[in-house]
Amino acid sequence: CVVDYPNQKVGESLRETIARVVKEAENKAVVDYSCSPVIIDRTEEVYSELPKLIEEGFPTYKVFMAYDFKVNDSELTRLLDVIGNNGGLLGVHCENDLAIEYMAKKMVSEGKVEPKYHPISRPPVTEEEATGRAIRTAKMVGAPILIVHVSEKGALKEIADARNRGESVYAETCPHFLILDEAVYDQPIEEAAKYVVTPPIRTEEHREALWSAIKAGTVSLVSSDHCAFSIDEKLR
Repeated sequence: CVVDYPNQKVGESLRETIARVVKEAENKAVVDYSCSPVIIDRTEEVYSELPKLIEEGFPTYKVFMAYDFKVNDSELTRLLDVIGNNGGLLGVHCENDLAIEYMAKKMVSEGKVEPKYHPISRPPVTEEEATGRAIRTAKMVGAPILIVHVSEKGALKEIADARNRGESVYAETCPHFLILDEAVYDQPIEEAAKYVVTPPIRTEEHREALWSAIKAGTVSLVSSDHCAFSIDEKLR
């Protein structure tokens, strides 16, 4: 199953984002596909067009709690409310961006810039905290939520606890979190750079927790959830 998640461009409506994907795939696709746009330009037009797009068959969207285009808590609350209560589902990348920004700047100032420091700058607790915050925000407006690319056991506990309370919380993880551990960063930079992903590759205890969560039904989706970058881009 292929579900593209195109980044909405600034100044572009979500309808235009979807139309762009459909045009790119026209007469080329050999499988059924859909798209789950990343909502970046959160204008009044975007909020108003969501109910109709969901009705037309585009029910899933994605936002990030990290990076320059992150949602703030107010935007996240509104998007969960509008999307969830119109029959859609919002996927959320959960990391505490402000804490990570501080950690990253501190490490750069100390000359700690090799790939092995990547997971240290984005420790598991930053994912756990953001996951809990997103879940509680969804609960506040009575909306379902999908926590994407879960990588660590603290976030899994937040998800399991919410599901045990009867909340509509779903979780995704990825193959790289299931088969790799942080030893991938203990290599020459030409190899280690390939594994600079967010969230980072975790230790074995988190990998084992993910397998257990799949068996328990806490994690209901395994997908690639990836953006493709060349090795030159990774090394940069």
